[in-house]
Amino acid sequence: MKKSLLILLCILFLVSCTKKVDPIEPPSNIYYHEESLTWSAIYGATGYQCLIGRFVYEVSSSEFDTSNLDSGTYEVKIITLQGKAYSKPSEAYTFTIIRDTTFPVNIRIEEDVLLWDVVDQALGYIVDINGEQIIVNTNDYALSSLPINTFYGICLSTLYPHDQRSSFSLPLAYHTFVDASDVWEVTYLKGQEEHVIIDLTPLNHPVIALHDEDDNLLISSDILIEEDTLTMAKYYLDEYSYGKYIFFLYTSDEKIVIHLTVGDTREPHVVGTGSYQYQSGSSIEMVFELYDGVISSISGGTITPEDYTIEGNTLILSSTYLDREFGSSGRELLVLGVVLESNAHFVISYQFINR
Repeated sequence: MKKSLLILLCILFLVSCTKKVDPIEPPSNIYYHEESLTWSAIYGATGYQCLIGRFVYEVSSSEFDTSNLDSGTYEVKIITLQGKAYSKPSEAYTFTIIRDTTFPVNIRIEEDVLLWDVVDQALGYIVDINGEQIIVNTNDYALSSLPINTFYGICLSTLYPHDQRSSFSLPLAYHTFVDASDVWEVTYLKGQEEHVIIDLTPLNHPVIALHDEDDNLLISSDILIEEDTLTMAKYYLDEYSYGKYIFFLYTSDEKIVIHLTVGDTREPHVVGTGSYQYQSGSSIEMVFELYDGVISSISGGTITPEDYTIEGNTLILSSTYLDREFGSSGRELLVLGVVLESNAHFVISYQFINR
C-alpha cells in the first residue's frame, strides 16, 4: 500500500513538472510620436526592455522617452519582463527622429502653379490657402482653380515621418484679379510741398492692398490708405527718378491701375555762376541742373552744332571753337544763350566767357 502511494505521488510530480507554461507575450502596436515610443501594455508585465542598436533601455511602463537620442533613423525591438522571466523580442519597428524640421523655401508662382524646393526627408507638404489646408505629395500645386477676383495668403509646412511637421512659412500673397476696371492718371512734381492724395470715393469697396509695378505688395510707412483717400508721402516719391510708374490698387471686387508720372516744378538753371575764363587750347564744361529737362539749343557768336557736345546735363565747348572766337579777333567777352527745357519751364540761361 505504501509502495503504491509513493508511485502515485511520483507520477503527479512528473505531470506537474511537464505541464506546459504559457509564454510571455512580447509587445505589439509599437508607435513613435512626439519624442515618445509607445506600445500596447502586457498584462502582468513588471517592465520592458527596449533594444535600440547596441543599447538596452529598461522602463517600467509601456512608453520610452526618445529625447536623449540623436536625430536619425532607428530600429527597436521590445521585450516584456515578468519578474525574472521575459518574452522573446517583438517585431522590429523602425522610426525616424527629426528635430530640425524646416518649412519649404524658394516658394514661387509660375504660370498659376505654386512651386517650392524639395525638403529632405519630407513625406509631403501642407498647402494652406486662406486657412484651408491641402496635403500634397509633390513640390507643386496648381492654383488655376481658385475663384477669381480674390486675394489669397499661401503658407507651406513640411510633413515628416511619424506625424512630425514643420512650422508654416511666411504667407505669400497671391490674387486672381485679371482685368483692370479703371485706369487713374496721377502726377507728382518734385519741388512741390504737398503729398499726393488720391480720392478713393469712386470705389465700391474698401482698398485691400496697393501693389507695385511687379504686382508685389507695397508696404511702406510713407503710404497711408484711409477710408476715402490714398496718401503717398512727398519724401517717399522724391526717391523716384523722373519717369512713369505703374501701381495696382485692389479692392474685394476690382483692380485699378494707377499711372504715376514723376516730374518737377523747379526751374532749370546753371550750376555755379555762369562765368568762365578762356584758356587757349582748352575746352570749357558747363553743368546745369535740369530737373528732368534737357539742353535743347545754344546760340551766340559763330557757334554751330559741330562746336559743342551735350552729355546729359553737361555742355562741352570745344577748344577749337573757343580758339576761333578768341584767338585772332581780340574778343574780350563771349556771351552764349543756352536754352533749357523741362516739362514745366522754358529757360534761356546766359553764359559768359571772358578772355
